[in-house]
Amino acid sequence: LGVRASYDAGIGRFFLQTTETGINAKIQITATDSSDGEKFINGLKLTTGEKDENDKLIEYTIDSSITGKNAKIDFNGAIDIGYESNHITINGITMDIIDTGDFTITVATDVDGVYEKIEKFVNDYNELVDKTNKLLGEKRYRDYRPLTVEQKKAMEKGDIELWEEKAKSGLLRNDDIIERTMLNMRRSIYELSDEFSGSYRLITEIGIDTEKYSKGSAGGKLVIDEQKLKSAIAKDPEGIIEFLFKESTPETKDDEGNIIKGKPGGIVTRIYDNIMVGMEEIIKKSGTGENADLYRGVKSNILLDFVTEHSSISLIDKDVLQYNRTIDDLNTMLFRKENYYYSKFTAMEKAISRMNQQSMWLMQQFNG
Repeated sequence: LGVRASYDAGIGRFFLQTTETGINAKIQITATDSSDGEKFINGLKLTTGEKDENDKLIEYTIDSSITGKNAKIDFNGAIDIGYESNHITINGITMDIIDTGDFTITVATDVDGVYEKIEKFVNDYNELVDKTNKLLGEKRYRDYRPLTVEQKKAMEKGDIELWEEKAKSGLLRNDDIIERTMLNMRRSIYELSDEFSGSYRLITEIGIDTEKYSKGSAGGKLVIDEQKLKSAIAKDPEGIIEFLFKESTPETKDDEGNIIKGKPGGIVTRIYDNIMVGMEEIIKKSGTGENADLYRGVKSNILLDFVTEHSSISLIDKDVLQYNRTIDDLNTMLFRKENYYYSKFTAMEKAISRMNQQSMWLMQQFNG
């Protein structure tokens, strides 16, 4: 019904209240027998909550209704903004209205909250650098070739797993696509850009820099100067957001075909764009494997060029197809060569047979 009822024994009254609030919430009681209905309503001693000209509460009557009212606020020059609930959100600020009057709202930047999010991003970036550095430097065991079906049948499952682990080790060692992607990503972090309207142009200005070289480290990871970063956040929080997350503008052409150079975005956007380029190059080279949905989850149209321009055939697939064609061609050549030699051997055998027959005939003639 959308109505809650309660009784206060202390004052001897019933209370009816809608479960929803605002102008669309309403209570209305109707009765099929008006006489009994009036007695019932009078016995409940319900009032509408409103007062008449004598400042007395107006009693509730049959077929009358009570409609809720919207909460109304004035905010920064905007007058009579209506809400059906006292729990409202405006301009990113959430508040509960509990009284009427003038109130001053002060909004401050959650410096620690912003810092923690940036710190998490830096940690995730460093983890990516660690993983790629390990892959690029992983040892290659060239004596461990891929196993054939016959070899696997002769081996135990555990031995197969250990062998394949060695065989796959170092497959991405010094991979040119990954190396190029990581290099472009690192360069983009330190690019100076005048496209920002805030206070910051370089990542070092907000307290983030590359860690100092240490023995055993491949380098490339980022370190944070906590005090400097928090000061930068407090000074210009919007500038920090723009510096990190501003969208990039892609390269386009005008009506005359002239190239209009794109504009770089924020630091995080640049890293994302470079990773997307690297992923697209990997897809073109090796295909999607079983990760098509994963790629689409990162970027919905990442496979578009691969499908439209390359017909979903990777460079490795093309190489395999070419190798198969070469194998077929060589098999055909081998078959023809075998037939050629078979025909030669057959002709030679026939010639030898004739020579033997002639030799025997001559011997018979001499002996006779």
